[in-house]
Amino acid sequence: MTARAIANVAGLALALASSIVAVARGEVYHAPRAAPVRAKGAAELRFTTLPDGERALLDRSGYPVPLRHYERIVAGSSVADELLVALAERDRIAAFTSYHAAHSDDPQYAGKPTQPGLQNLEVLLSLKPDLILTNHLGDPAQLDRLREHGLAVF
Repeated sequence: MTARAIANVAGLALALASSIVAVARGEVYHAPRAAPVRAKGAAELRFTTLPDGERALLDRSGYPVPLRHYERIVAGSSVADELLVALAERDRIAAFTSYHAAHSDDPQYAGKPTQPGLQNLEVLLSLKPDLILTNHLGDPAQLDRLREHGLAVF
């Protein structure tokens, strides 16, 4: 993955995390429809309103992810592992990828469940996540399969 792609994913994850905190505090920012919001060094942030009136942030593929207070966040990639450690409260992280469990001595990854990959639906469902954060740019059908089972994926 290129440095630019990592910067884009980091910027989007930061924007999502900031949005989640704002929603929890009741401080929801509504981006102007005509003027896109840009995070420094990141892709354009795009917001939308869902049919039920709830605000959502569009992910890189254009899929809307509702802006809400997510309590059980699962990392769907090793980049997401690092973003969650940096941006999320530890008690809101439901699982990391098995990569960091096997390759890191960092104590921040200790004591949390791990998941072997987004293709293992049964393991992911057993973790009962309300959000899966990933930089997975591979098979869109894999992400669609997760969403079909009611999982929010960003």
